[in-house]
Amino acid sequence: MTSESKTVREVILHHYAKLIASAMLGVNWQSIPDESLRKRYWGLVRDRYKRLLSSEITMSSSSKEFKMLVEGAGTKCVYCGSTETLEWDHIIPISRGGPDTPDNLVRACASCNRSKGSKTPSEFYEGRWDQIPRIVQGLYLKLLYAEHERRGTLNATEFPTGEKPRISTLARAFAINDTNNSGSSEGDANE
Repeated sequence: MTSESKTVREVILHHYAKLIASAMLGVNWQSIPDESLRKRYWGLVRDRYKRLLSSEITMSSSSKEFKMLVEGAGTKCVYCGSTETLEWDHIIPISRGGPDTPDNLVRACASCNRSKGSKTPSEFYEGRWDQIPRIVQGLYLKLLYAEHERRGTLNATEFPTGEKPRISTLARAFAINDTNNSGSSEGDANE
């Protein structure tokens, strides 16, 4: 992305491009072991980002993630890997305006579900985006995109008003009414 003002859409798609590149190479973007792989990673990010922006490719369907949940990932806690006392967790809590749909659900153990409570993934991981599980990242980005599309804020260069769009602030759209875009603050580390 360029240094000029980024839109909500560009911020979301750039994070999604990083998610695609990480999955393709099987790496975490913050711990790539060598320069050669790092260059390949960032080349993939640039390519996928441009293709997402041009609509040549789209975010994968949520049904792909739901299938992962049902066929394996759904047998353990998405946050800690425990297989004990699994529950459904809303990625964006209903109390924060998240939808009560399959696209907003992951399996979590009772302990993680209670710890996460009414937090968004950015809040639960205290802004450490790279530590949020891949399936949660993908679903979270799709939820953010859909909500901002619904609100007509995808092309906004400020969100909330007066702030540059950041992954950690974009979830505020769920907790606000359609005429006001203020909300509580979340951490912005490692964006």
